[in-house]
Amino acid sequence: MIKNFEPMYVKGVLSIFFILLLFGPNIFGWSIENTLTKGLTFIVSTSPCALAVSVIPATLAGIATLAKQGVIVKGGAYLSHLCELNTIAFDKTGTLTRGEPTVDDYVISSQVENIEEFLGIIVGMEKQSNHPLAVAITTFFEKYSDKTIALDIENKLGEGVFATYNHKYYQIAKPSAFENINSEWIEICEKKEQEGATVVFLAVNRSIMGLISIKDKPQSTASSLLGYLDKENIQSLLITGDSEKTGQAIARQLGINKVISNVLPEDKASQIMYLQKNNELIAMVGDGVNDAPALATANIGIAMGNGSDIAIETADIVILRNDLTKIITAHQLSKRLKVIIKQNICLAMGIVIILVIMTFYNQLSVVQSMVLHEGSSLIVLINSLRMLKSPK
Repeated sequence: MIKNFEPMYVKGVLSIFFILLLFGPNIFGWSIENTLTKGLTFIVSTSPCALAVSVIPATLAGIATLAKQGVIVKGGAYLSHLCELNTIAFDKTGTLTRGEPTVDDYVISSQVENIEEFLGIIVGMEKQSNHPLAVAITTFFEKYSDKTIALDIENKLGEGVFATYNHKYYQIAKPSAFENINSEWIEICEKKEQEGATVVFLAVNRSIMGLISIKDKPQSTASSLLGYLDKENIQSLLITGDSEKTGQAIARQLGINKVISNVLPEDKASQIMYLQKNNELIAMVGDGVNDAPALATANIGIAMGNGSDIAIETADIVILRNDLTKIITAHQLSKRLKVIIKQNICLAMGIVIILVIMTFYNQLSVVQSMVLHEGSSLIVLINSLRMLKSPK
């Protein structure tokens, strides 16, 4: 706002100044000496110094305050726009949850003849997988199999992990990758998903032979943040690759307003763009490599401190201590910044108007105008220093 207003203000002041010099003697009957004095007093009184310092010092003070709180803001615009958000989207794993998924339960079909070998194949596949849940599966099942079977695997986006062993085709994938699932497996799967678990199926030659249920504990600070967003009428949105039932279960646990489920990693940015087309000013909070495009696409990208290097590099704001309540602190400080900037502009313009009136009524000399105007700049600076106080 101030960037657009300031150039117009300067042009307006200079135009009035030259009009006074050219037409003052004829219109107002001033002497040439009086015209020059009033013109100089006017130009000093209306100098945009106080207006110029109404934004930057307050913004820098706000950024410094947040840095002490463990929040790195990479530009003043991100801090000033933070209070204008109407939607904040979240990744799940490592953001709303601790990022430490563990196997909660598993079921193996009675049709599996050699369970130890079967689990050894699963471990061998997951050891080479790049999926975030692979470590949890590997860690859990290694203790149930004496040997890990070395395999050549294939990762297919949206379909899972594949491997061939002893002329059999093995697959580990989420439920949506399978068709014609037996009703018993569907029942078990839905029960686990309603508890907020992520479910993966284990298949041999496209026939489901097992199921793994994986859970991740919520961040202790997630509920506080989501409760705050609710009070501020900011919509919270979960964008997840999990099924709709799992996403809705997590949303109920934490108090999230809306869920977009079954989203592939590379489609998160597309979801953000779609929301922006609906006139939503949106922030994205994430931590993984796959979140980077969405962080870059959002109006404000917020990365967690334990996230990947590319996510931290891409984000506009970084929460160093993995404390989601720091987003509350940043939002409160952004609201205060907006108020202080408005106060600064009103102070600056109010004093200018008073000085101009005094100038035309011969109540002000050039020196007095200079002193009073610089005093207004000092008042604006002192008011801006209130941003150094941390929100409670």
